[in-house]
Amino acid sequence: MDTYQAAPQTAPQTYNYEDYDRIWQRVLPELNTFPESRNEDGDLPGTPIPGDDDLMELPGAQQNPCCMGTAAQQSIGVIIGFIEIEMANCRFYRCFYPKAPNQAAARTIRQMMLDEMDHVRRLRAIYYLITGECFHSTRQIPMPEIGPYCDTLRAAYHEATCGSFNYFRAAAGAPDPCLRALFERLGNSRARHAETFVNLLGAMMC
Repeated sequence: MDTYQAAPQTAPQTYNYEDYDRIWQRVLPELNTFPESRNEDGDLPGTPIPGDDDLMELPGAQQNPCCMGTAAQQSIGVIIGFIEIEMANCRFYRCFYPKAPNQAAARTIRQMMLDEMDHVRRLRAIYYLITGECFHSTRQIPMPEIGPYCDTLRAAYHEATCGSFNYFRAAAGAPDPCLRALFERLGNSRARHAETFVNLLGAMMC
């Protein structure tokens, strides 16, 4: 896999509750944030009248937002790798489900293909949230070779379990909490796929 360089990091900004109080008072005047810090007039000491520029302090408008910001940039290479793996999985399922021995198995495998397509969409969206750019893969995905049905189920099971493990390992090392939660969800999805392959294989055993 190619080596990808994360974008340069900037020092995290220090949260100032007075700044956030001014913003929330402008957006939701009825909200009484930090009441213990107010003076007799109901204001925070030294608080100026907020202006429109204060809205730029909201999370999401910052250079280092709470989620999918500077910390998540450290995981860009991992995200790219997962996108390309999931794209390969989509192609595999698309080639595999028409070769299922019955319609029920074909429907099950096709649903897993749809799950993988959703994984790709989510990871592409996360890539955009972090970088502000659309992801365009330059890697050619080879056409998978589909062997005998049970042998293919066996191989697919091992791929799904390894994929689940890799997502959980990435989640454990992700510095961004939202990215960590996404990796955990995708890891659980891949674990369910592995269990589905066990069920499909069990239905074919004597």
